[in-house]
Amino acid sequence: MSTAALGLALLSGCGSAPETPSRGAYTTSKSGIQQADTLRQQALTLKTAERDHLLVKAADLYWSEDKPGQAAKTLDAVNSNNLSPADLLLYLLLQGEIALQTSSGEQAARFLKASQNADSVAAQPVQFRLRWHQTRGQIFAQRGDLSRAI
Repeated sequence: MSTAALGLALLSGCGSAPETPSRGAYTTSKSGIQQADTLRQQALTLKTAERDHLLVKAADLYWSEDKPGQAAKTLDAVNSNNLSPADLLLYLLLQGEIALQTSSGEQAARFLKASQNADSVAAQPVQFRLRWHQTRGQIFAQRGDLSRAI
């Protein structure tokens, strides 16, 4: 089985996303962490753009399993220049969500700057758009810019 096929097979077992955006977007069982660990280990053996794709997916699984430290560590290994537009949006969203939790002003500012130019957010599934806009609004609110937080 190819690396890409194995990664897709692992992701296909994650379940469907809930109606409301939340950390439980993939699964809320221990297997989600195991899937993230597997994806991360597999990705670290690769030297292609597929590596960064799998790392972003693993980071999202860690985040959905309430493991923000693992999500951040995994994102640190990503070369964002290798990401597809959809993966780049997820990468930026995860950075924003982590910034909210850790009150990292610098990281939140990077997310907000990137989100200004993110025209492709509109092409994403509704659950992703809701998660994106909620995170963006919460960061603006945290920074005291209530007029833009809405």
